[in-house]
Amino acid sequence: MNEAKALHSTQDPKNPQQSNNLLFKGFLSKLAKLISNLTYLQKKHVERSFLEGTKQHNIGLILSHTRMDDKNPTLREWCLMIIRNMCQVSEGIRKVLEDLKKVEVKDDTMK
Repeated sequence: MNEAKALHSTQDPKNPQQSNNLLFKGFLSKLAKLISNLTYLQKKHVERSFLEGTKQHNIGLILSHTRMDDKNPTLREWCLMIIRNMCQVSEGIRKVLEDLKKVEVKDDTMK
């Protein structure tokens, strides 16, 4: 029976670091999915969470996660869904996104 368990296990018992990494795999994707569901057709909550006061940096936080991530394979899609949900209900969010300027980042670490 122990051999059957070993065949189905993908974790290395000698490497506890690997089991800790697997514990949080996909966590950000699940968090983005929750935010996406909470922002769907919720104008009051969207504007309160992303526009009021100094909370506009939260929009940048969502935008910064619209990239591919090996540990969170669906994170990009869920963040794009959050942005779509926000734009669907709030003119203020659309205005903030429209006023953003593209910035080129140079990576000096490759030299």
